[in-house]
Amino acid sequence: MPELEDLFPAVIAAIPPSLPTGSWVLVTASALIASGKPEELSVFYNHATGPHSPLTENEKNHLSTRLQDVLAKAWTLVGIPLVVIASAALAKVEGKNDREMGQRWVPPQLTPETTARGSAFMQRLYRDNLDNVFRALGTNSPLVEWIDKAIVYGLFLADHHILSDVEAELVCLTCIMCQGLRAPTMWHLRGTRRLGVSEDDVEAVQRAVEKIASWAGRNTEGWARVGDVRDEV
Repeated sequence: MPELEDLFPAVIAAIPPSLPTGSWVLVTASALIASGKPEELSVFYNHATGPHSPLTENEKNHLSTRLQDVLAKAWTLVGIPLVVIASAALAKVEGKNDREMGQRWVPPQLTPETTARGSAFMQRLYRDNLDNVFRALGTNSPLVEWIDKAIVYGLFLADHHILSDVEAELVCLTCIMCQGLRAPTMWHLRGTRRLGVSEDDVEAVQRAVEKIASWAGRNTEGWARVGDVRDEV
């Protein structure tokens, strides 16, 4: 098995330049967490801030802020235990200034506005498919719909103050892909395309995610492809 650090240049090269700058950071961190290797975020952070790619203190603070938003979004997709381990791994290697920057995070407040924000972002991603998803949940539909619109999306995934809509969806897609969940992966392949990312670029992101997932021991055979939803965008 190759060393994790040896994969990073290939992941960076695989991410299309048309995506937001630094997308490889979001994809890599999310893939490590969702593939069951959250402790490796320390290796990842050292590489991202290492001598081959020196960062100023402001740039390190910016990186830490973005990673914190990845963690805030990832827990809704993979669960809090993995995110706790990832946070501890980052704390071991982040500098004092980085940690102080993170301490300024302000918890979101649940309001009618945040619920509306969550509902609006879900509508952008799911469109006409959303009603069918909730309808399939039977008597649990009201519960899951509230959790999704008010909490998962409203407070976290639809909060684009730090990560943009496309960046947030890259975190979603990566976290879900790495769990091998076919139907939700297809929902978010569609969603990423509906946010304006081209089919070729989504396929490139999938290949980058699979590099990390395969290294982590995930079997990627049979994973959904963006081509599977070509006629549903």
